Amino acid sequence: MEQLTIPQLLASPTFWFSAVIVGILVGVIGNFATNGLQKIWAKFSETQRKKNDEQEKAFQLEVQDLVANPSKVTDLKLEAIYSLLSNIVRLMFYLVLTNLAISIPLGVINLAFSAAFSVLAVSIAQSAIKNDNHVRKVLKAYELSKESAPQALAGNSS
Repeated sequence: MEQLTIPQLLASPTFWFSAVIVGILVGVIGNFATNGLQKIWAKFSETQRKKNDEQEKAFQLEVQDLVANPSKVTDLKLEAIYSLLSNIVRLMFYLVLTNLAISIPLGVINLAFSAAFSVLAVSIAQSAIKNDNHVRKVLKAYELSKESAPQALAGNSS
């Protein structure tokens, strides 16, 4: 099997396709592995432990704020819907740009543009997933704290 030189690789659609696929896979795996890696790193790093503690405190304060002001739950849900819709519009824009870049016959340049727009689209999708997961986590904690509050009051009165 003959080895390809760098200019040959850059001119090969297979190279660009595989580079985009590998980039997408690394991004998706990295998105899901981030929390686990932060917890592992926190065992060895005092700075990471402090950062994780600050994030947990901020999360608890956000949940307590929702419990104290239930009207903010609607605001949080509306903000999540707005974020989702704006990310969908951005994704559509980048997909249109990707199709445009592919349709213009510029050789390697259009492959580079389509790869760049695809990476942007994937990063926006990951951002939307991360935001959605945060909102779900906050709302779930809010619901659990709402359920446990009456039980705690009932336990104190008996």
